[in-house]
Amino acid sequence: MYTFRSLLNASPRAFNAIAARVKETAVLVLVVAQCGCSQVSSGSARQLSTNQVASSKSDARSHAQASDSLLHLIKSLAAMHTTFAHPVYDTATWIYSGESSSTFRAITAFRRNAIGPLVECIGDTSLTQTTLSGRRVLLGVLCYEALSRIVSHEATDASGDLDPNWPGYLAPDAGASDLRRAWQAWLVVLHSGDYNLI
Repeated sequence: MYTFRSLLNASPRAFNAIAARVKETAVLVLVVAQCGCSQVSSGSARQLSTNQVASSKSDARSHAQASDSLLHLIKSLAAMHTTFAHPVYDTATWIYSGESSSTFRAITAFRRNAIGPLVECIGDTSLTQTTLSGRRVLLGVLCYEALSRIVSHEATDASGDLDPNWPGYLAPDAGASDLRRAWQAWLVVLHSGDYNLI
């Protein structure tokens, strides 16, 4: 048992020994609490603590690698030679030829983890190799296409009715100002959590 007076009177060497012992005890208590063990030796506590730190670092590296991979996939959408076109006798809808591509499927496979990066990408006005009637489509449109395969959002107006004019809906021929409004609308949805996974 250490008292305040004994700590004040301890030599530097003794004080360091006491501090090390206190730290070891604190680690032991933490490990016991985390693993639910009834008895853990001080040596085991040190090993468990070291293993936990190593595991946390490994998890962080894996998460960072997955994040980098997702961002790379999103940027690579710009290089895809795909097209948008109306189906025959239906000018109200669009067909995107790249939906079944490996890149598109790889992005949507990230599911919930892809939502934030895709929402951020909606505002990207970079030109892509994807075309609509010979005109190059903006990257934000492709990110919206990928996002719409992962989540859905039912926008309503002041009366509670579905709002077909919600700015978060994007057509393939959207311009820079359309992307900006859509990005802002989806940011609100993202922060509110008002969406459903498909």
